[in-house]
Amino acid sequence: MKRRSLFLAATLLASGMMFAQLRPTNKDGINVFETPKTETEFKGFNVQLGGALTLPFSMLDHSNAVTRADGYRYDYTNPAVNSLVPLTSGFGLPQANLYIKSNLSDGIYLNFELYLASRHHNETWVKGGFLQFEKMKFLPWDFVDEIMKYTTIKVGQFDVNYGDAHFRRSDGGMTFFNPFMENHIMDEFSTEIGAEVDVHVGDFTIVGAVTNGKLNNDLTKIDTTRVQTKYSNGVHNPAWIGKLAYDKQVNSRFRVRASASGYYTAGSVKNTLFGGDRTGSNYYGVMYNAPLSNTNFTNGRFNPGFGDKVAAVMGNIFLKFSPVQGLSLESFTTLENAGGRDASEPDVRKSNQFV
Repeated sequence: MKRRSLFLAATLLASGMMFAQLRPTNKDGINVFETPKTETEFKGFNVQLGGALTLPFSMLDHSNAVTRADGYRYDYTNPAVNSLVPLTSGFGLPQANLYIKSNLSDGIYLNFELYLASRHHNETWVKGGFLQFEKMKFLPWDFVDEIMKYTTIKVGQFDVNYGDAHFRRSDGGMTFFNPFMENHIMDEFSTEIGAEVDVHVGDFTIVGAVTNGKLNNDLTKIDTTRVQTKYSNGVHNPAWIGKLAYDKQVNSRFRVRASASGYYTAGSVKNTLFGGDRTGSNYYGVMYNAPLSNTNFTNGRFNPGFGDKVAAVMGNIFLKFSPVQGLSLESFTTLENAGGRDASEPDVRKSNQFV
């Protein structure tokens, strides 16, 4: 695939600065990873609404060595195998998100997010929601107050905190956080039900989380006699997530962040770590050869299909250098090794990614 001219995705509307403990959904949220541990004054119950709207415009072209069916023009009725559908320039479907953020009590926050409209779903869908505890003053023990000086707890359905790339991805109408139009080819994003604990020690953040290991839950017993689930272990296993991150503003000009994280589930049948996006890609028809290319909402992405057992590790390095005020140079690197299988597969496969 080659970039012919320009691609642009602009967030036209975003809410203002949110509570200090919840990631801002305007430009102040750029390059924010785990929410920092900051002290804010509680001014009573408060609710804020915010929205994000993206209108993607694309001028992309692609090519490969496959001869098209008629030798010159693309034949929509009988395309050659692996020949690519011709692309044109224009706008994609607008996508919109809605954010509802509440400060319920001192140190207790509720975050609720909706997909109002997206390429994949034109109707409103709930993305997820979670409670976030920065303090637990409702508990009578002083040692809890000391622990919460360094600890953040999230409970609910939220983005799986595997790697740092999900903090910089386009998510429906929210594209402020991504310097590009689209995400990684292997897009590590899913919302799962669970709990996460972040411990902030100086410039280090330690993350531990456990989730149900799937986006779309299923409580029926797994029948391992069926071909589709023959190699499942027969149990709805949880997913375990861990991360260690170092983030330091070395001086007024230079910031460095390095992290290593892992994701593991022994089997869940419906795992979507690499296919949990319900909104759709901002690429239209890219690397696709079917006539109705716009119906494939994952254009430009690759899902390795690890629907059951998954073991993945990721390393990230983020560098930001500001030689003069108002000008910044950034570098963000991802190195990933993932392995897994579907419930119908006897062997584990591997898939690596470098970005």
